[in-house]
Order: sequence, then C-alpha cells, then structure tokens
Amino acid sequence: GSLSVSSMRFEGRAGITFTFFTETATPDHTTDEFTVARNYYTGDLIRLTTTGTLPTADGGDLATDTDYYVISVSATKIKLARTLALALAGTAINITSNGSGTHTANLFSYPVTLYQQTSVSGVVIGTSDGITEFQEFDLPDKNVLPDTLVVVVGGITFTRVDTFVNSLPTDYHFKFGVKSDDTSYILFGNGSGTSGYGAIPPAFDVEVSYAYGGGANSNVTILNKINSYSGGNSDVDFICNVTAMNGGNDRESVYTAKRLAPILLKSRDRFVTVADGEALALKYGGIAQCKIHKNTYGVGSCQVVIAPYGGGTPSSALKSGLQAYLISKTILESADVRVVDPSYVTVNVTSNLKIVAGYSTALIQNYYELALSLIFSTATTLIKETYENYGIASAIDLINTTFSYSFTATDYSQIQNLLEAITPVNFNDTIQISDVYGIVSGYIPGVDYCTISVPSFPVTLGTDEITEIGTITTTVI
Repeated sequence: GSLSVSSMRFEGRAGITFTFFTETATPDHTTDEFTVARNYYTGDLIRLTTTGTLPTADGGDLATDTDYYVISVSATKIKLARTLALALAGTAINITSNGSGTHTANLFSYPVTLYQQTSVSGVVIGTSDGITEFQEFDLPDKNVLPDTLVVVVGGITFTRVDTFVNSLPTDYHFKFGVKSDDTSYILFGNGSGTSGYGAIPPAFDVEVSYAYGGGANSNVTILNKINSYSGGNSDVDFICNVTAMNGGNDRESVYTAKRLAPILLKSRDRFVTVADGEALALKYGGIAQCKIHKNTYGVGSCQVVIAPYGGGTPSSALKSGLQAYLISKTILESADVRVVDPSYVTVNVTSNLKIVAGYSTALIQNYYELALSLIFSTATTLIKETYENYGIASAIDLINTTFSYSFTATDYSQIQNLLEAITPVNFNDTIQISDVYGIVSGYIPGVDYCTISVPSFPVTLGTDEITEIGTITTTVI
C-alpha cells in the first residue's frame, strides 16, 4: 500500500510445481561474479554447496546452508548479496578469493505470474425459473474480471460469449456486461425449440465463481513493494516483486470513449497508417499524447514517441508493452516498431500582469499562473480527463497535487471554465502568443491585461518535442 492506495491482494491463477534446480557456479573474485548457465532474476534466493571451500569475502566468508540473493548481471553472470534489499539495490558481496573445488548454486525461489484480484467461489446470485427469456442476474462485487468468471446452473457449466448471434438455442452460453457504476451482470439467452439465441438455463440456482480487482492501481513499479505472503502454503518463506508489475488498466471512461471513438473507427483495430497507430497507442492506456514517425529505421519501420499521463519519462514496461501491442496490429505482425521517450521543452514564463481594481490580487494571479501551467503542461490531459470523468472536485485535487496550489470549492466555477477552454499541448504544436492572450482575457475575469517577455513566441515544437511548464515569474503592475 501507500498513502493513496490501500493494500491489495495478488493471486496466482494456476498451481505451480517447483522443480529444484542446481548447477555449477564458477566464481571470479576480480569481478565478484559467478559464471552460470541459467538466466536468473535479480532477487532470486540461492544457497551454495561445494566439494572444497567456498570463496572468502569481505564481511564474512561465504558459507553453506546460508541464504544469498542474486544480482543478475547477464544471461551467464550473477553476483550475490546478503539480503534481498541489497540485491535490489545492486550492492554485491566483495569476493576476495575463489575458494577451492567445485561450487554449486542451488535455487530456492521461483517466478510466478500474479494478478491483482480477490477470488470468491460458489456464490448463488439468483434462481432461474427455466422459462423466462434473457434472464439477467447481478454480480455482488464491482470490478469483476470476466476472464475468471465461471457460471454453473444445475451442474451445467455455461460458456461466456460476446454475442448470442452465433449461439444455437441448445448452447449453454451467457454474456457478461458492465454497468456505469462498475457493477456487472450476466445475461442468458432466449432459446427454445429450434429458434432463439442461447439456451434458457434450467430451473436451478445460478452459482458463480470469479475474481474482482485489477485496474491501474495494480501496476506495482516499486521493487519489493509486494512483500507479504498471505497464502496457506507453509513451504513459502517470502514473496517479492523483483520486476515491475504492469498491465492493469481502468475501464475506459465515457470521456475517453468520446475522445478515441472517432479515430478508432478509422483504424479498425489494425496498424496500417500513422493515424491508426496513434489511435491504438492512445487506446492502450497510460499515454497522454503520441506521435508516430514512419520509415525512421528503414522502409516499413516507425518511431513511436509517447508522453505518459502526468509527464515525465515513460516506464520501460509501458514502452515494451505498447511496442508489442502495436506490432501485433501490423501486417504479418512483423513491422519494426520502436517506442521511445519524448523530448521535453521546459517553458519558463516571465510576464507582467495588470489586475482590475477591486479583484483579489493573490487569487487572480493564481488563476493566471494556473492557466499558463495548463497551456504548457503535459499533465493537462490527465487533469481534463479527471474533470470529465469524476468532476471538478477531483480535478482540483489533482491540480493542487501537480502544481502545488491550494484551491478549494470556492474556485470550482473559475477553474471549470479554464478546463473547458484549454486544449492539451501535443507533439509538433505551434503555440502562438494570441493563444495565451485569448485564454487569459476570455476566461479569467479580473485581468486587465498581461505582457509576456519570456518565452519568445511562437513556441514551435519538433516532431518529438512536447512542452513542460517550468518557472513562472509574474510581476503585478
């Protein structure tokens, strides 16, 4: 957990049989490395055995029946650390000799794919009468993960389908639907005789098993953040995430759907044109803006420049995931697609501000500087989506956190006007001084006029450039 997100449960979806692995590990005290054949993860737990004597080391010689943690150097090289925290920090044991005899590394850890979810089983959500067509039953939990849903009626297991169009009246099918409040339901067919779509379930209890959870909060990027095991297997001593855990996205909002639907209709879920790729990238999630340059690395290749929500450098997991996703949408799934970091252009603003008599100087100056921040910041995309999806109160909370303001409910109306007027900055934009003056004079009552000496307008961005707000210096005259 953290200050903003409470602790969450992660589960595996398949049983794991751990096969004990052992191999020769040849030390080199000049580099503190061991040569191995297996590709280890940083954080793996191993113990050492030997036919002679283990290597000596600063802080205590290496010993048998002792836990050591791997620092992965390459596919064939590892170093050792005395604790998991030291391994994740890259602090290796300094080996002072190679010892004697043949040394063996014995692996005591195993990677398992986990999902952020909580499982429930055998829940009765209603009873079918065996007659009524298109019976609908609500599921009791929000954020149900449809891939985990199992529906059983009268001992018959039903299969989830996206549509009943191809379902025969004897097919035991159901549909899964989500409501606007993140609750969900299952819908059965209307089959009878030789007509209908999907079978009507028999007159028994409708029993379901499923897991709920997921979403953007399940992306755990801090190593060893998952560090508590709550399962019932006594053979498990500890658990940690030695790599970043990603892939969770929140359900698409109505605002996002409105924003992406027109361009996604043109892409038809395939990456053929630049516009297709940019639409698919925005749909992927976590990306505020995207710019694709074709044939950058040769004919048929492309460079994909992305700015994540909130600005900053996109994570390696986001870049690799998006790259694989876009490649899967290309012809023969073989295009050379490379996702790269954006080039941020920091915009510092120096200006004079004249405020109409009778207005609060501090308040109008705050509105003015917020407008400048929203015009030049990549965080504006996320702030606008937060406003559209969750309302002005949530948007102001995000504004206060992002730009270090302390706006309250008395500022709702004014900031709402700004959010509706400002368009988020994008790659390759040209920002004219008239754009800034138009926002300030049209949407901030109390401003008589302003003059901006820095930056020099127009602000013209390159194809991989996007602005980020820097220091704002305002002189009230």
